[in-house]
Parts: sequence; structure tokens; C-alpha cells
Amino acid sequence: MSNRFLYSTILAFLLFPNVGVLAQSSSENRKIWDYERGKPPAQTSSIVMEEKIHDGKMLVMMTPQFLLIDQLRIEIDRKIKHRHWISFAPHYVQNHTKYQTHQGFGLGATYKWFVGMESPVYIGAGLQFTRHTLENTAFDDLSKMNMWLYSTNITQYGINAVSGRYIRLFPHIFGDIYAGVGYRFATTNTTDGKPHEFHNRFFNLAQTGFTIVVGVRFGILL
Repeated sequence: MSNRFLYSTILAFLLFPNVGVLAQSSSENRKIWDYERGKPPAQTSSIVMEEKIHDGKMLVMMTPQFLLIDQLRIEIDRKIKHRHWISFAPHYVQNHTKYQTHQGFGLGATYKWFVGMESPVYIGAGLQFTRHTLENTAFDDLSKMNMWLYSTNITQYGINAVSGRYIRLFPHIFGDIYAGVGYRFATTNTTDGKPHEFHNRFFNLAQTGFTIVVGVRFGILL
């Protein structure tokens, strides 16, 4: 009798682990089968959904490339509805050199349409306006002082067509890379009535004609 009890105990010990493994395997197979049938896995708490541009309502963006042309520009992107955004770009211009004082201000607006329901790629079109005021001087050898020569007012209008892509860099931090073409129309008025050229390092401030539009932006998603 004692031998039968001992044999039964050993047999049960050998069988129970196999039963547990089979039960676990059956449970895993059931999860896989449910997942393949369209049902989500039972345990999803460890899944972290990637934040998308469409999750927010507004972006506050900085544009570092405009600093190269003495322009401080902050852009506000606002969602109108899903896949439809609009960007406002107020900007201020200031550059003081030895013989010229340059100040200006302007505003740009761009409508953006995303190509897919969850796509970060967009196409857009917009308008912009910038007003420049320049005071020009020269050194007078007789008085040994700077002498005022003339002032210039430049008003420039523009239209742009762009395509770009938002990129998630960190939680709530996005970048934007865009490129396109634009057209500029400028009017110039000088107090001396003479034609002048006004270049701001890379661009002619009084340009009229087609131009390339390209840039990067960085900002926070709200």
C-alpha cells in the first residue's frame, strides 16, 4: 500500500508541470488567435502610443534660419480641424551698421493641408507682407561726423507654395522641414529719388520675381 501511494505521488509530481505548461501554451495560443481575429491582446498597459502632430491644437515654432537675415520670427500653427491647419508668422527686422539703420516688421499666413488622416506630410500656400525702413548716412571729412544722406521705405508682398513634414523629436517637441517656391513684389521709395540696391546678406530687400522658399522650424506642441 505504501509503495502504491509513493508511486502515485511521484506520477502526479511528473504530470502536474506538464499540465501547467500545456495550460499556459493553450492560453498563449488563445491570445494569438484572438489577436489574429481582430481582438487586441489582453495585456496592453505596456504599449505606448506615439504622439502625432494631429494630437495637439497649437504649435509655437521658432525659425532659426531667419536670424541670418536679421529677422526675429515666431510662428504660431493653429489647427482648424483635422488635417487642416493655419500658420501665422509675425516678424521683426533690425540691423544697425556703421552707415545704415535698418528696421522692419511684417506678417505671414500659410494654410496647410495634410495628405493623409494621420500623415505628418502637408502641402500649403500662403501670403506674406514685410515693411522695411532704412536710414543711410556717410562720413563727412570736413565735420568728421556721419552725415545723413537719404531714407528708404520698401514694401514687399509675397505668395508661397510649399510642401513639408513634421517630425517628432521629443515628447511635445516637433520639427518641421519645408521647401517650395514663391513670388515677391516690392515697391521702393527713397527721399533722394535715385535708384538704390538694398541687400540683406543673402537677399535683395526690394526683389521682384520668383524665389526659392526653404527652411526648418522647431517648437512645442500644445
